[in-house]
Amino acid sequence: MTLSTADARLLARWLDGELPGAAGALFAARVAGEPGLAAACAAERRRRELVAAAAAVPTPRARPGFTSGVLAAVRAAGPVPRTPDADPELLVSFCRRILLAAAVLAVVGLAWQFGWLQAGGARGGQAPATLQAAPDTVQREMERLDALLRAEEGAASPARHK
Repeated sequence: MTLSTADARLLARWLDGELPGAAGALFAARVAGEPGLAAACAAERRRRELVAAAAAVPTPRARPGFTSGVLAAVRAAGPVPRTPDADPELLVSFCRRILLAAAVLAVVGLAWQFGWLQAGGARGGQAPATLQAAPDTVQREMERLDALLRAEEGAASPARHK
């Protein structure tokens, strides 16, 4: 059962012994009468027991002299060997190449976004290529398509009435 916020607070206060006389007795009666609330109470008690058991576990302690022994071993080992540092000129050259590649990619991305690299896009400052037809050609094509539609409707209409 999922408790309401108010019931969860009451349960916590009741388990902590913070509900005074009548309020505590009233809540205890609710716990006894409501199976869902009783189950939530049992689960909360079990959770509290587990937390208390975990808190009771002693913290392991290092043996006396452990820290001083580790420090002495580190001092006896001497300086830590270092890896040779990278050549600064090589590093600068590498960074410049990375920046140049990033700039090229940014320019190509912008060109693609504006349609300069896409098929049919603007070429050399010219307007994009478009498909155009003369008005009389468009009119003839529309009439041809209308005739085809009428022919299909005429062929399909007897089949509809059957």
